[in-house]
Amino acid sequence: MACAIDRKQIVEIAYAGLAVPAGGLLPPSFGDYYFEPSSDQVLDNNPDKANKLLDDAGYSAKNADGIRQAADGTPLKFRIIAISSTTVDVRTAQLFVESAANVGIKLDLSTVDSDTMGSTVYNTDGPDWDLFVWGWDSGVNDPDYLLGVPLSSQIGGNNDVFYADPAYDALYDQQAGELDPAKRVAIVQEMQAKFYDDCAYIIPVYLKKLQAYRKGSWSNLKETPGGIIFNFTRDNYVKATPGK
Repeated sequence: MACAIDRKQIVEIAYAGLAVPAGGLLPPSFGDYYFEPSSDQVLDNNPDKANKLLDDAGYSAKNADGIRQAADGTPLKFRIIAISSTTVDVRTAQLFVESAANVGIKLDLSTVDSDTMGSTVYNTDGPDWDLFVWGWDSGVNDPDYLLGVPLSSQIGGNNDVFYADPAYDALYDQQAGELDPAKRVAIVQEMQAKFYDDCAYIIPVYLKKLQAYRKGSWSNLKETPGGIIFNFTRDNYVKATPGK
């Protein structure tokens, strides 16, 4: 699926250009920690590669509807859910459906309310879903929080995709205790490269957050990574003064 989707298409159609194509767990506002896959690492907008991977995995046969199937005839058919009130997520899911169909995978889209999404995705006793479109955010500019989402220890907590990899967990512990900034950056980059390649999440975009304020009402608000109003440092909350 990561090779089948077109992130630039999602940016333009689902987000009207108010996003950028994504890669790793951390968006560009994390500076040196930001991971951008190299040309040979990229899993995006490459249906030829997607088709080859599926062929090599034994799903070369297709049924009368053009859907790939396993050796026993089971079609590659999955469910995808999105929150009905989040229109950008619904449109993203629709584009996933179209991209999947182009490589012989059928996705059936259903929309749900936010409460149903949460109770479905986080149902650790009896998980009953295949794919979902949702999002994460971070209120701090340290990578630790977002990197900690897919930890094995977070299954039943933040880990909503049941990802479990001892190597990833070990790297997380290493970066958490590393005091040398350059060494920590290298570990964080390695973690993201691994998670990107494992495709537990297929992260389509990083949002460009729309924020508005009245210049006549406030002064001293400056562009800040993370947004003028909501940002990592909360600096503008301290420095903003009433306008004239």
